Amino acid sequence: MKRNSEASKVLWPLCFVAFTSFFSVQTFSQVITLSEAKLKAEQSSALVQSALLELESNREMEGTAFNLYQPQLLLQAPTGNFYTIGVQQNFDFPSVYSARKSVLKSETDRSEIEAESTKREVRYKIGDLYIHWQTLESLSDYYGKQQNDFLEIRNAAVRSFEAGEIDLLEKSFAELKYLEATRIFGAHKSQRDAVKRSLVGYLGLLEGAVCDTLGKNMQLVAWSTNAWRSALVELAMADVKLSEGKFKLLKRQNLPGFFVGYMNQGERSSAFENRLNAGVSIPLWFWHTGASKRSAKLILEKSQRDLEAVQIEVNQQFQIATGRHDALVQSILMMKGESLPLASQLINNAGRMYEAGEISLSEYIRMRSDAAQTELSYIQQLQELLQTQNQLQFITAIQ
Repeated sequence: MKRNSEASKVLWPLCFVAFTSFFSVQTFSQVITLSEAKLKAEQSSALVQSALLELESNREMEGTAFNLYQPQLLLQAPTGNFYTIGVQQNFDFPSVYSARKSVLKSETDRSEIEAESTKREVRYKIGDLYIHWQTLESLSDYYGKQQNDFLEIRNAAVRSFEAGEIDLLEKSFAELKYLEATRIFGAHKSQRDAVKRSLVGYLGLLEGAVCDTLGKNMQLVAWSTNAWRSALVELAMADVKLSEGKFKLLKRQNLPGFFVGYMNQGERSSAFENRLNAGVSIPLWFWHTGASKRSAKLILEKSQRDLEAVQIEVNQQFQIATGRHDALVQSILMMKGESLPLASQLINNAGRMYEAGEISLSEYIRMRSDAAQTELSYIQQLQELLQTQNQLQFITAIQ
């Protein structure tokens, strides 16, 4: 019994250490997907929060549409015999209030579209940065493998040179290729670490967070959505609606206004104890109101032309992006089905031919390098396809 108790004392701490180590590794290796990165960016973005605050501010401003002018307190001597206190209230033409309400509602609608546009833009930019991180991870793995392969080739070349099997030129060529692979690997690793630190810090992730493999679970099919709903177009349409509302409001503000007032007492001999007064304000100074209307009309026409220009530009971007997307899908499918297997076969055959003495070391290195470029091109095309999909999601408002 005593021996079992001593064993338990040793075994329990070891189990605890193993248990906590397992979960610390799981926490340390936090995998963040593209959709998760976009969602976290949207939730933590100061730009999105600012746009939402502006939206709330405009909603509050809608309540001011029917605000009245401040009343005027008057001290008057109607007949010169005595002084009395009165009050006067000015009113706009009734249709002015409905037009002002419409303008304020349009400003709220525009700020709502702008808030949604800001969310889309944040998601698009973070998505682009995430794809860049994925690409640099893949390139780091690619050049790390190249470095290891050329290290083995260099070491074998040094041994062959010392054994008198190859000359100095071939040994130097093998050493040069290793140094070049090491330099490129170090450069891409530094870029990857910098992009990762930037993204991890912005999203508030753990230091050990990792991204998904480039192109994981990607559907290699043609782009299926022919319709687009760009935030830029929606904003331009909101600007047109707002300009129309302001132009209508300005025209109605040139209509006559009204005022009503009363004095708290009349003369002793008056049949009425309180005196009422009412009147109409007539817009006589037409020259400045005419200039304001012409300016508002020009702003309306400008917003309409801006809408047309944005629609044309976004449609061109959409057409170009869908064409590029479908072309990249076909290219990647061909590379996966034919080019990559053929490149792998070429590297293996070149290695056997070199071992059999049928080709020189320099020829083997050149064949290997040329064949490896196929994998590099595949990574670059995956990056371009993912970035194009991210752009199309931004244009078509797909989350």
